[in-house]
Amino acid sequence: LISKKLENMGDAINHMAKYIVKSKYKLDKKEILSFVHEELSRSIKYILKPPHEMFNRSNVQETNRIREHISKIKDKIIESYFWEIFRYLEDVQIEIVNISFYQKLSNYKAQ
Repeated sequence: LISKKLENMGDAINHMAKYIVKSKYKLDKKEILSFVHEELSRSIKYILKPPHEMFNRSNVQETNRIREHISKIKDKIIESYFWEIFRYLEDVQIEIVNISFYQKLSNYKAQ
């Protein structure tokens, strides 16, 4: 499920990039892209080498700040792509939280 969400996120980023090039849209929302990059990197690192502690989703205040940035985008197509990317990122993080919870539970039962 996580790999499919990551694939869909990549597709959305690719489609958005093509739209930006075609429409010559000047993307000035680096905060959103930085957030997605940082959180996606953190999520993938956890999957590849899970630490002993639980995985936590993105900071609520930071998430709300990014939501606010997305809602201020004037081009509705770009806004739609960002919402789609953001939703996939949240879905991936929820799945990782579930996995880390079950790993923790499994380790607890094994003791």
